[in-house]
Amino acid sequence: MRIEKSLRRLRERGRKSLIIYITAGDPNLKATEELVYSIAEAGANVVELGIPF
Repeated sequence: MRIEKSLRRLRERGRKSLIIYITAGDPNLKATEELVYSIAEAGANVVELGIPF
């Protein structure tokens, strides 16, 4: 629900959202954790983690 509220708020302000997708665990879990924080700090509104199959 928080994602929906955040995206709605951006839309009401006439702003776009940035949604970034990365594969969890690639190349390893530590790198994934660092990437998520870096992506968020760089301004992404949503970070989606995919599960490799």
